[in-house]
Amino acid sequence: MPDLQLYNLTNSQKVIGYASALYPHGAVNNIGGSLLIEDDLDFALLEKTLHLCIDRNDSLRLRFVNSASGASIIEQYFMLNSVQQYVTDEPHGEIGFIDFTGKTREEMNTVFLEMNRKPIDIFNNPMYEFTMIKAPDGRCGIFSKIDHMATDAWMTMMLCKEVIDVYYALKNGKELPPPANSYIKYIESEARYLESEKFKKDEEFWLELYREKFTPTDLATEYTSVTGATSRKTCTIDKETTAAIRSFCEKYGISPASLFNTALGILLCRTTGLTEAFFGSTCILRSTKEEKQTCGPLVNNMTMRLKFDENMPFDEACVQSATKQLRMLMHMRYPQLHLMMNVFMMHETQHIFDTIIGYQIARIRPRENVKFQTEWYTSGSFAIPLYISITDLDDAGEYLIYYEFQTECHTSERIEEIHRELTDIVTKGITEPGTKLKAL
Repeated sequence: MPDLQLYNLTNSQKVIGYASALYPHGAVNNIGGSLLIEDDLDFALLEKTLHLCIDRNDSLRLRFVNSASGASIIEQYFMLNSVQQYVTDEPHGEIGFIDFTGKTREEMNTVFLEMNRKPIDIFNNPMYEFTMIKAPDGRCGIFSKIDHMATDAWMTMMLCKEVIDVYYALKNGKELPPPANSYIKYIESEARYLESEKFKKDEEFWLELYREKFTPTDLATEYTSVTGATSRKTCTIDKETTAAIRSFCEKYGISPASLFNTALGILLCRTTGLTEAFFGSTCILRSTKEEKQTCGPLVNNMTMRLKFDENMPFDEACVQSATKQLRMLMHMRYPQLHLMMNVFMMHETQHIFDTIIGYQIARIRPRENVKFQTEWYTSGSFAIPLYISITDLDDAGEYLIYYEFQTECHTSERIEEIHRELTDIVTKGITEPGTKLKAL
């Protein structure tokens, strides 16, 4: 393609693409969600808004090419760098419309789940599917399905806010909000990072952290998922407990993400009988103001290694764990796939953890004072046995916890136990902070 400017994948995209290649018949990388606004929207104007949003976010206009389609997954994604990308100027994909008047909310959700379970062919199609909707209760909005290679949870929040802000700016004849920063600029900045002294120092840190041999801490059964097929459970932490969690974190100078990571580490040690916990922690690579306003996926799965003393009080364990996590966060940009290869060379294994936890700090706060609601839909497949996602995206003052689990590795009943054990550790720990870990 001589006329196109081709770019290598970012490290975020390599992890995402690798996961998709492991389960090529599933929709591992689909991020699907609905945005409903309490207003009788003008759908012609909403369609114009969506096309504008596509124009304003170059990651949505990415296309991918593979010059070594016959090579192995490892060769394609992080040895040959054969998968590359470019920004297309081709016409946008068609915007659909579904009227659910006379239907139930359950029927509408069933349609969205079916739509989100169909994978996107990133080599031949747009990275997104947008559908305008009229819900059974009369609210209007959109259902979106976007491939993870073009977005992440943070950008999805940005896009929801942008749709609302752009729509009402057009409707009221106001100035449009500033567009997102280009993903191409981030691609270029990451290329500079890989040649920098910072990259070398990050690599030294992770090599030292994993130099000592370890035993993985697994929550799943001994079975390995062949299909990657998943189910999801959604749980809520009430407003009172959510407020208590935030108050505890403020008192001890730690983040809610650090608290939940600590609780998961304690649970892993309790379950396995080990004193060290290993798990993945989804990190948002958006430490600067510019990165917070950049479209596209800027994420990494940082591999946590936390050691716990069962005789230590909960509050001390949280502070100590937070210090260790902060040290790792200072090196969070180091590519996970590089670490996996380094661990394999040192210990002849790539298996470190089977559980990932992510804390989504993004909030949707549009310029217009409109009431809205978001909902997120499973794609029916995932590359890891268990992914725990904690969020308060709508800024409702209560945590939602999504448990996405491979059905060949976990049962629904076991996920309920994990949720109960995880939240018991948190709630008992914050109400009785002097309690020793072995008593939680």
